[in-house]
Amino acid sequence: FLSHQISNAKNNCYDEETLAESNNGDIDPKVIEVYKNYQSILRQANAFDFDDLLFVLVRVLDDNNQITEYYQETFKYLMIDEYQDTNRCQYLLTKLLCNPKLNNICVVGDDWQSIYSWRGADFGNILNFESDFSNCKIIKLETNYRSSQQILDVADNIISANSQRTDKKLISAKGYGDRVEQITVSNDSLEASFIVNKINELHFT
Repeated sequence: FLSHQISNAKNNCYDEETLAESNNGDIDPKVIEVYKNYQSILRQANAFDFDDLLFVLVRVLDDNNQITEYYQETFKYLMIDEYQDTNRCQYLLTKLLCNPKLNNICVVGDDWQSIYSWRGADFGNILNFESDFSNCKIIKLETNYRSSQQILDVADNIISANSQRTDKKLISAKGYGDRVEQITVSNDSLEASFIVNKINELHFT
């Protein structure tokens, strides 16, 4: 729990002092205490943890315009995949590395497929892309080559209840397909058994 909270703080670009100052009661004081002690140990060891690799880089670029401009001029293009799964730290790094004179950035992503909010991903990053980077061009890839139209329609009915999403209409290249069935099982072991048995049934029938 504590390691997750500290990791989440760094992914949102909060150091131990900023986290303490921003706490309005929804963060356990023990988390802040451990975070401070943890960072002290890291500094004494002259070490970074995994989250620091981006967190510290963002702070360096944000505090040093000369370094930021150097890398903005160095990279001809900035390309990012799975943009819907970027967290705040990755978003800020993107903004810092993108050359504001060129808007030399291309991202690929789908807010409908954002599933990593539990580890800090913010699908708002892709929803706000057009406002963050002016004069961008949006290319929608709406042909699906993996699933039947039945599956796509079920997925569309579910995601349509989300008020924060982009608009698109997926068309299957595989045709209408078989009707979707809903199966309910009581635990994960039965779910796995059902899937294995279904694969065997389809494979050997």
